[in-house]
Amino acid sequence: MKSTRIIASLIAACALTAAVPVPSAFGQETKAAEEAKAPLTVGDRAPAIAVESFLKGEPVKEFASGHIYVMEFWATWCGPCIRGMPHLTEVQAKFKDKATIIGVNVWEEREYKPETVDKVKKFIADNTEKMGYTVAYDGSAKAMDLGYMKAAQRNGIPCAFIIDGEGRIAFIGHPANEAFEGTIQQLVDGKFDMAAAKTSYETSQAEERAARAKREASGKLMREAQEHFDGGRVDEGLASLDAAVAADPGSRVQIELRKIRLLLDAGRTDPASSVAKKLMDTDAKDNWNMLASISRTLSTGGKGDLNLSLQAAERAVELTKGENPSALACLAGCRWARGEKQAAIDTQQKAIDLPATEGQMKEALQKTLDKWKAEQK
Repeated sequence: MKSTRIIASLIAACALTAAVPVPSAFGQETKAAEEAKAPLTVGDRAPAIAVESFLKGEPVKEFASGHIYVMEFWATWCGPCIRGMPHLTEVQAKFKDKATIIGVNVWEEREYKPETVDKVKKFIADNTEKMGYTVAYDGSAKAMDLGYMKAAQRNGIPCAFIIDGEGRIAFIGHPANEAFEGTIQQLVDGKFDMAAAKTSYETSQAEERAARAKREASGKLMREAQEHFDGGRVDEGLASLDAAVAADPGSRVQIELRKIRLLLDAGRTDPASSVAKKLMDTDAKDNWNMLASISRTLSTGGKGDLNLSLQAAERAVELTKGENPSALACLAGCRWARGEKQAAIDTQQKAIDLPATEGQMKEALQKTLDKWKAEQK
């Protein structure tokens, strides 16, 4: 069902991460065995370099004593990896004589083929300026994936491992993290505290595992709620949603937003409006993005309170001073749903004309505008 697909998307959204998770097909059968072992952590000896080939820069066969290395794991399909490449290039330039960054391509295909490496080579050739550092290819043996990513129980990319001059891991995490560059600088300055870094990393990992367990418990209850609503058991569905909030209080707002949609789909307009109004008066009061989500939920499907939707959208635009294309597009969509077609078209045009509107967003907004203009005739 369509609603089932929506809840699956929401559950994924509740587990937001700055890295792209590995698809389940990439070796998940070894997960239980890996978790039974002590994970690779800060302070441990770094696994040997075992890539299939180096595709850019001088090959590195082993870690030289006294030199700092960064093993950064990426894939051509990973948006955050690509966006972070210029930053890695800057860091490599900054520490050019002290550190070597090696971008290790992993998770490129579910099933590696002879031509997989050619795809990676082409990507590197097309992006050579933004990849101003050494690049390697893990390949079908996945030795680096197993030795680093799986061993450290990391399930998202980009992910960087910093290795100090003694061959020990000093950092594991996202290269956009402030501590990434800071760790390299501390190593260069001789001020790095390995014991403190180990404690900090292992504490954060324990917290993440606890948060993940909460999200999984909440996700299960949300799926139960969906099943209840699909079966017309609204009260049972609401009870499951409340239980989901209790299991993961940090996801309460996302769950409440989902509750609005489910109530609307069940024909319970007044309760849905009550939930929306409460959010608008509390958590979403000064959060334009949350207000926009409420507005879109109420204005989609023809069952929501369009006056309340308009209030939320106008507040979102007010908070962003009319300079955010997403907020303006939300207001335009609400006005279109209300039958205010010319006002919707004018607002959508304003969103498109903003300097911040570019690329795929601009194309999507223009496509909607063209559709509305065609329907208005």
